Amino acid sequence: THAWRFECAMRVTGRERCEMTKTIYLAGPIDQGQAREMRTAARAALFERGRALFDPSMGWAVPYGAVPSPSLQRANVAVLRQCDGLLVYLDPTVMSVGVTIEIVEAVLDRWLHV
Repeated sequence: THAWRFECAMRVTGRERCEMTKTIYLAGPIDQGQAREMRTAARAALFERGRALFDPSMGWAVPYGAVPSPSLQRANVAVLRQCDGLLVYLDPTVMSVGVTIEIVEAVLDRWLHV
């Protein structure tokens, strides 16, 4: 494991032990295809299971037609490395470089096995 990843959080109240909520990174096309419906369904399913969620589509607002700075993708990858899991939606009708980068980063970081 990585030094920055906690095994669990302990509460110092007798024998009570509390584990940190698992955080899932939601990867998928942000504004194309069936992305909105997928993100809404994934959010609901993860919350029902008591999981926290990072959804990059909620983190950034870029005007239509703008060319996003590469720093946005680097920030997403930094968050991805802090998460406990990755949920990916691949739409065969949409080409998404960002989703590919997120999958590759998770594999290279050795916590996602394909």
